[in-house]
Amino acid sequence: MERENGESFEQAVRYFSSEENITKCQPFILECQCYSDKIMNFGMTYQAVYKETSTKVIREEYGVGGETIQRGFYNPSPIVDIVMGNANRGKILKRITPKSKPVRKYLFDEFGMLVLVENFPLNIGCKEIIIRQNDMETGISFDDNGIQALSECIYRGNQILSYVFYLYNTKVYLK
Repeated sequence: MERENGESFEQAVRYFSSEENITKCQPFILECQCYSDKIMNFGMTYQAVYKETSTKVIREEYGVGGETIQRGFYNPSPIVDIVMGNANRGKILKRITPKSKPVRKYLFDEFGMLVLVENFPLNIGCKEIIIRQNDMETGISFDDNGIQALSECIYRGNQILSYVFYLYNTKVYLK
């Protein structure tokens, strides 16, 4: 099987398992392992955290659009919608009408902080828990199959310093 650039599938497989490629990928493998370990530390507690956090919700908003971006309207990155082609944040609905087709529900605590995000339809959509500790915000996205993604934001005051979003495949395990 030939690829567009003339490289055979077998050549690509050989390169992927070559010492050169493994060396180049090592820092990324270590970073992935670090985030995989963080996810494993949550184990099954994320469901209990979600349940507990949902009792603290006092306000909700609904959003349309922004399906291709984590958290849509409330994505913490100032540039993700610009960097990603054909992506937008969507908007917040002022009210729900019979014609409204919300794709997310945003849930806020008594301090006005976003603490949960629910993607529609709920029976197949992910839910996200947002946990804040000091200047770090961690988002854990999950569905019935387990944790699907992890995001981390580091802030200095109200200014975001870094935003990292990791997709997580619960069926693949790093060695």
